[in-house]
Amino acid sequence: MVNKYFNVTVKPTIPASRQAVNVGEYTSTDVIFDWHGVDIPRGASRLIGATAIMRKKHGTITNEHPFQLVYGKSINKVAPSSIGTSNASADGTGYYNNVIGKTTFIAKDYMTANMLDNAVQVAALTQGGADSEKPSIVLEGEPDSGTNVGYDKLYVAMVCEGGFDFSTNVSLDDAVDVSGLSEATITTIDGTAANFVFAVGDVLHAQDDVIVGEIASLDADNITFRHDGKNGTPANFAAWQIQNGAGAAGDLANNDELFNVNPIKIILHFEK
Repeated sequence: MVNKYFNVTVKPTIPASRQAVNVGEYTSTDVIFDWHGVDIPRGASRLIGATAIMRKKHGTITNEHPFQLVYGKSINKVAPSSIGTSNASADGTGYYNNVIGKTTFIAKDYMTANMLDNAVQVAALTQGGADSEKPSIVLEGEPDSGTNVGYDKLYVAMVCEGGFDFSTNVSLDDAVDVSGLSEATITTIDGTAANFVFAVGDVLHAQDDVIVGEIASLDADNITFRHDGKNGTPANFAAWQIQNGAGAAGDLANNDELFNVNPIKIILHFEK
């Protein structure tokens, strides 16, 4: 039996190359993330709230900008076509019949700026005063479209109305020959202290989308990565070294910036 209230977490992957400095900060009407599918208990549910948790620029600089969430469903078990590329215009086509709703976050929905000194920024609907959107819409995915029996698939995309910037300023002060490492630890950290920006469990890629790994532990100057086969991580150290291709080590260049590929988490609050 499903509880009357439940939460669904949307944790999309945003490629590091789309967050990178050479692409620039996001601008109004840019896609933050394309359709991301999540399973919800089968049948119609009422959306009663939404919370957004995101990382700050360089771990300390606010990302307090309005944005829109768009909701969609599959048709004949086919996912919506792309709404657009992250950090570019929402110029996709063909998804119109898939759209089933939206919610809007405004500046008042955010926590007071810099209440949390490092890394995290939180916004929530229904809590920003009279101007805040108070969602009360019924969302329903296509029947039996979920990954598991008893669930339907709901799709969520995000479009911004301001200059989001997820750059970290955590970079390497020397090239890293991954095949030459004796353990899955990177010690050549430069710029912002790594533990101001990242946390255990974050998945890091370099600015050219080379996979670095999931963080197991870190301090200001050192990051150690998991290779225990859990959460999709490589099964051992050798597998961690070559996870970027057939026998190819994921070498890192001097001044490569490291990015968390999941800088945003959306929690949708439902009533059944």
